[in-house]
Amino acid sequence: MDNKLKNAFKETPERFRYTVKSAIDEAQHTAPSKHHLSKGAKITVAVILILSLIPAAVFGATKIIGGMNAEKEGNYGVKIIANTDPEAKYPKYVKIDVKTPSGFDVVPNTDGMKFYNLSTERPYTDGFSIDAFRPNANGIADIADYAEKYEETNIAGHTAYKIIPLENHRAWDRIYVYYEDVNVMLLIYYKDVTDKQLTDFIEGITVKEGTAKDHSGIGSYDFDDDNTSAPDNDYEITQEYIEKPLDTEITYADFGEDGSLSDHPSLSCRVSGVRVLDNISELDENGFNDLYTYDEIADENGSILPHTREVWQYGDGITTKDELLSSEEVDRRLVLIDLDYTNLTDEDRPFYIPWRLSAMTKNADGSFKRSESIDADRDIAATEFATSEIYYMSDHGEGKAFYSPTLSANESKTITIGFIADADKLEELYLTCCPSSDSVLSPSYPTENPYTYFLLKVL
Repeated sequence: MDNKLKNAFKETPERFRYTVKSAIDEAQHTAPSKHHLSKGAKITVAVILILSLIPAAVFGATKIIGGMNAEKEGNYGVKIIANTDPEAKYPKYVKIDVKTPSGFDVVPNTDGMKFYNLSTERPYTDGFSIDAFRPNANGIADIADYAEKYEETNIAGHTAYKIIPLENHRAWDRIYVYYEDVNVMLLIYYKDVTDKQLTDFIEGITVKEGTAKDHSGIGSYDFDDDNTSAPDNDYEITQEYIEKPLDTEITYADFGEDGSLSDHPSLSCRVSGVRVLDNISELDENGFNDLYTYDEIADENGSILPHTREVWQYGDGITTKDELLSSEEVDRRLVLIDLDYTNLTDEDRPFYIPWRLSAMTKNADGSFKRSESIDADRDIAATEFATSEIYYMSDHGEGKAFYSPTLSANESKTITIGFIADADKLEELYLTCCPSSDSVLSPSYPTENPYTYFLLKVL
């Protein structure tokens, strides 16, 4: 089918308030499962769970073309529809295999579902990312948000729809591809790739029936034994926070083949020091994360550069879009945290640094909320006060394994990690980790909620 752009969206006075945005925010700040689902996957499943609450009558009748269709939803949404057969017995388990495209490599810990360009100067900032899910009983697969237009095409014998994002919307491009025989929709995010690279990538994907022991994680509206793939994760998310002293010793264990945590500690960690710098000239440039460049952080003298902090009223991406309310220039600092690690085993072992930094506000009742949240009811929030990603690590793995240094058998070592934070928010900073996904053995936490976080106040 010839490619053609259609359905350029115009503003309407309608304002049907979705709760999608809050679900996306929650998914973005949850700990990764041991299956290491990508952020894109979590966000999409969060959207799917919200959409399952919308009556089918809202969508109206749809003409299905070639097994897949798309149509406008609100001002900025695109409803993705699959021609599912309610009487069909689609395979319960589905296996997705992806051929690594030439010039790309797999992003670690993503189950072979994310790929980055080997030639880029900043790894992981471009490439491909795949999310997979099943349409619901009405054939609704997803509602793409923040879309200016959509484009119908055919790739490798499959009907596909490209989503053209709103101008200046900070998002990767998206394309939906439907695999009719197994009733699976792939949402492929891509950035800075050519049309040929995109086509070659999709042609290298096979989606076929799998087994209980060898299947891919598939999101879905309804987890039905006959008509959906087996779910790998529970996405009912309620976060809990437990504050601990900064010098709390954390011990870690290994997950067994059955997914349970071992009773034998393998690693211990304790915070032994904190420093705040406004100049980074004393630090080794090789210690900075490849995701960032030195001159993005500091000037030629090593002084940390200010940045623009913004306040946004976020739309739902369907009927409303994001609106910038204010901006201001603020100074920043590099917060260095010394971590004393000990290998408690008789073997050399690489390990993952799970710590992240967040600005949190403690409420009068002892609960916590993100400091960036200004008016949750109106979806008004500031851009982040502290970078969740580690900017600097004194002893790190190389390249793809930046977050995974190695300790020799029974070795103890101090590893320094650094985060960039707004200078006026330093008193609100907390180190965070998620005991369930980060394999924390102790201290124990009095909850079975897998989305429980330890918070360690930094200053």
